[in-house]
Amino acid sequence: MIRKPKNALFSRGFSPVVLAIALVVVLMFADAAFADTPIQVELQLVVEDQGLKLDVWVDRPTYQVGENITVYARTSRDAYVYIFNVSPTGEVIPLLPSSRETSNFVRAGQVLRLPRGNYRITADKPGVEYLVAIATIRPMNTESYWIKRAMDSARMGAPLISTPEGFLDRLRWAELQPFHADAYAATVISFVIEEPYYWRLGNLSVSSTPAGALVFVDGRQVGVTPCTVRDLVSGYHEVTLVKEGYRTVIDQVAVRSGATEYKSYSLTMLGTHVPTERVIFGPWRISIKRENDSATRTFSADLGYSGTIQVRARESYDGKLYQIEGLLTVQPTGSVTQVFFLPASSVTEADRGRTITSTAGPFRVLTTIENVELTEKGSVFSSKYLSSITLSIQVVWTGNV
Repeated sequence: MIRKPKNALFSRGFSPVVLAIALVVVLMFADAAFADTPIQVELQLVVEDQGLKLDVWVDRPTYQVGENITVYARTSRDAYVYIFNVSPTGEVIPLLPSSRETSNFVRAGQVLRLPRGNYRITADKPGVEYLVAIATIRPMNTESYWIKRAMDSARMGAPLISTPEGFLDRLRWAELQPFHADAYAATVISFVIEEPYYWRLGNLSVSSTPAGALVFVDGRQVGVTPCTVRDLVSGYHEVTLVKEGYRTVIDQVAVRSGATEYKSYSLTMLGTHVPTERVIFGPWRISIKRENDSATRTFSADLGYSGTIQVRARESYDGKLYQIEGLLTVQPTGSVTQVFFLPASSVTEADRGRTITSTAGPFRVLTTIENVELTEKGSVFSSKYLSSITLSIQVVWTGNV
């Protein structure tokens, strides 16, 4: 007797199975009276689950703006692959399928390489870039709301704005769970795009009264005042001036990319009164992407004075970072001064390298915007919001109360 497998083994939801059939035949021979004894056959089913797996990667983890990107994908079974690029500013761009890549069927184990045609995938904005990739056994409906919206928006030059996780959740809700819940795989990967090296360079012009002081930048002698130091990486650098018979000057100078910073120093002769003004705190570098990146630092100064700097970020109710504020509390007076306020509506990428100066009691606070990334759409409060901002804060004791 053959024991037939139940239909449930082949019902929807099972991967293709490998059937190992072991036939054990027991023939009972006796006399002629047993000639009609039936043949006994036992059927054994061994089920191997061959679930759908998806691997996606790029040719290297870091790119510079303008460089070409190559995307790879591989599946464990024949599948339809969908890949969406999410830019550092949240723009969703379909890579596969797209107007250039219409075929998205991939054979099991074969490596898909994009681009396949006469075009390039190019890194165009600095920041963290993402790929949202999905593989399905049956093709997804490209007229599904979120897929169609992403494709139509990109075609019209106004891409859909979303986080990678948010976009994947929308596809799960609208397309994957209702129609592909038993046969899909999804993944999100990221890589970094950096500004080209030459974009990050600036110049520093140094002069002194009297002239003729040796100039050191970050401990390296670069010339004699007046002089210009070229091709410094943007950011803070330690500048030291040395001249015989005069006090040595040490300063922290912010250099902006693509610009020349001009610094002039009055040298003090040895034996004369030392100026009271000096740096007592910083630079404190803080990077902010969300409200809980806020931070506080406390420092002490002369004559019983101390200060507390509080950096506060604020998000809208939809999670968009729309303002950064700095407060300085001076003790023992307890007076609070707003030393900077940066709403997303007023900040531009041209503000990189800009220093905001504010005075509170015996302190002067220098806040430099080292880097800022903006997204032009998506906030309920403004037409743009801050993706991230990096500040460098320094406090100078002036002694003036």
